[in-house]
Amino acid sequence: MSETNPIDNAPVFIVTMDDRTLFCCTLTVVGGYGTPDEARWMLTGTDGTDHVGPLATLDATAEDVRRTVAAWWDAKKAAERVGDRETASAIRSTSAVAMQSETRS
Repeated sequence: MSETNPIDNAPVFIVTMDDRTLFCCTLTVVGGYGTPDEARWMLTGTDGTDHVGPLATLDATAEDVRRTVAAWWDAKKAAERVGDRETASAIRSTSAVAMQSETRS
C-alpha cells in the first residue's frame, strides 16, 4: 500500500512534453508500509490521469522540473513501446486507478 500527500505551499509547474503531453506537476510525498517517504513530482495530465513521477527537490527551477519530467516521461514511453516491464516498473509510474486499488488492499 502506498500513500501520496501533497506538500502544502509548494510551487506548481505546468510542463509540455516533446510529444505535446501537458502535465500539471505538484510536489508530493510518496511512501508506504516498509518504504521510506520520498518527494516526487505528481503529474496530472489533461485527461485527469495521475502519474507518480521522478524524484523531486524543493529548490527546483521551472527549467529543472521541465528537464527532469521530460527525461522521466521519455524513458517511461520508451520502456512501454518495447514492452520492457522491468524498466517501466523501475521508472515507478503509478496511475491513480492503481493507487486506489492498492489503498483498498
